[in-house]
Formats: sequence, structure tokens, C-alpha cells
Amino acid sequence: MCTLPLTGLNLCRQRLTVVGKDTKQRTISIPDVLTAHLDHYLRVVRPTLPTSTLLFTNPDGPQTGKPLTGRALLDLCRRLGAGPPGSPDHTPP
Repeated sequence: MCTLPLTGLNLCRQRLTVVGKDTKQRTISIPDVLTAHLDHYLRVVRPTLPTSTLLFTNPDGPQTGKPLTGRALLDLCRRLGAGPPGSPDHTPP
């Protein structure tokens, strides 16, 4: 997820293309609640970030424009209310 390119996301079809083990490309379905969060992120948050081909990118500091770390992505999800499995679903503001 941290190195996912913007081109790997298709919100209209609710699909995400990822590269897995042995560099195999896989397309997975995105649930409605995640689609809503990603739509909000792309419309409101992403335009304020540095230009990058990545979906998730560091906003500032020495890593500006580079991929988020796994920890940073987890923190972002928690802060936005999209916690780990088993937590209540939230919708974007």
C-alpha cells in the first residue's frame, strides 16, 4: 500500500491493483466505506500534497514526496477513523 501508484486505484469500479509476492499483479475489490474514504482523500487531501505518482506520499520534511512508511500509513488511518479490522466503520466528514 505504501508504494501504490495513483494509477492502481479505480474508484468508479471500486478496484485496487496491487503487486504481491513474486511481483504478481492482483486486482482486489474495495468496500464501500473504504471507497468513500479514498474519494474524500483524493478530492480534499491529496491535492494539498507534493506532486507524486504515489497514492500516499509524505507531505513534508526530508522524505517529501516519497512513500509513506507502513507505520505512517497506519497512523493516518487511525487518525481518520479507519481503524483495524473489528473497529467500528466511520465515514469521512
